[in-house]
Amino acid sequence: MQDAIAMIIASIPTILLVVGIVLATIVLARRVRTVVHVGVMRMGMPIEIATVAASIINAVVLLLGVAIALAQAGWVTAASSFVAGLGITSIIVGFALQDTIKNYAAGVMILYHRPYHVGDDVQLGSMRGLVTALRLHMTILRREDGIIVEIPSSVITNSPIINYTRAGLRRIAIRITLERNIDIETIVRDLTDVLRRTPHVANEPLPTVSVIGMEGEFIVFEVGVWASASDDLSGATRTHTMATIDRFLVTTQPTKRNKSAIKISV
Repeated sequence: MQDAIAMIIASIPTILLVVGIVLATIVLARRVRTVVHVGVMRMGMPIEIATVAASIINAVVLLLGVAIALAQAGWVTAASSFVAGLGITSIIVGFALQDTIKNYAAGVMILYHRPYHVGDDVQLGSMRGLVTALRLHMTILRREDGIIVEIPSSVITNSPIINYTRAGLRRIAIRITLERNIDIETIVRDLTDVLRRTPHVANEPLPTVSVIGMEGEFIVFEVGVWASASDDLSGATRTHTMATIDRFLVTTQPTKRNKSAIKISV
């Protein structure tokens, strides 16, 4: 019993040294984490990347502190085993979670480049919808039918990204097929003038009406109008433009309207 007590008393300085190094490491890790977080934010990086970088540095400092504490206590073998164990564990975890790690790494690139933001109308690969949430490992879309889709970040970085909102304006192309015995110049001039006064149609660039081909006894016109991303998404511009074209045909081409055809292509 006396030998055990004596051993414990003799170990007190070593224990205090280890505890002191660990506590100092915890304090240092927190301060380093704060400094890294602030520094990354000042570099213009998104807050998500700053948080990830700060967490990684915090973990590295803590692990180094534990290894140093073990070595200073004279437990060199234990310190070496600890570091080796961390290496082996990291390799195992890396293989087991390689898809997850790949998603997070891809998420960092997405957050850094910011090809889209929450609320944007985007197409990621074959999936299109509104971005409702942008997370490190996935992007959440709401499709036009209301279905929520979660797309992993690694899938996004390997697919084309189309942002319909960022451009501000979108062109809507409408094809009209009319009989050939019409005054083409009058149709182009009058319809263009009417479209300029159509609600939700942008004034710049101006609407265009042009002949793009002939199909037997018919002439194919293409009407091009520009709309804001929000108006196009709601369908307001298409609705008003179609109604304007229909009224124009009723007024100017009443005998040919029944044989006309209107097709939309965006």
